[in-house]
Amino acid sequence: MVVGIAGPYCSGKNEVAGRLVERYGFSDIDVDRVGHEALIRRKEDVVVEFGSGIVGGGGEIDRQALGRIVFGDRERLEALERIVHPEMVRIVSAEVKARPGERLLINAALLVYMRLDELCDAVIAVHAPAIVRVFRALRRDGHSFGAIRRRMRRQRGLKFHSDRVDTCTVRNVGTRRLLDRRVNRIARSLGLAECRTEFKQDNGSS
Repeated sequence: MVVGIAGPYCSGKNEVAGRLVERYGFSDIDVDRVGHEALIRRKEDVVVEFGSGIVGGGGEIDRQALGRIVFGDRERLEALERIVHPEMVRIVSAEVKARPGERLLINAALLVYMRLDELCDAVIAVHAPAIVRVFRALRRDGHSFGAIRRRMRRQRGLKFHSDRVDTCTVRNVGTRRLLDRRVNRIARSLGLAECRTEFKQDNGSS
């Protein structure tokens, strides 16, 4: 079974993913990691588009320098996405194809936007109130309030529920015990039996 996990910034996707990995035996395909690999594979195209100023001293792409260019400019961000998103989809598709019969999670905020939900049997959309997500971001990432607002604003209008496969919603607010119950309820609705009897609590909130 392949399950996608989507949700806005600091909604708690990683908390939900951690519970499914530890309790139900899933393997997590982290699309952020895949993005790093895609940048390496498409380095030449990215440098042609954005200039040699994004290349670090070791010859690798300086992600912070690239971020300063794209995250304040929607057109430049879309240009980057046109280069790396197809490569990311190819990487994820190949990994899913290479692991038939396994329980796999595709963990991506942009799951539906990138059409990665087409690879999934079901999608879990993780939500939390905006104010909760702001406090999580302040605590976890240490960004300024303005930087957090800009990041959240960039995700406005994004869909986290799939029109292609069944979507379950989990509201990630409250105690960890409450989240456990919500995740377990979704897992049962997907017909999943527990693979492990113990799991570690995850403090992440991505």
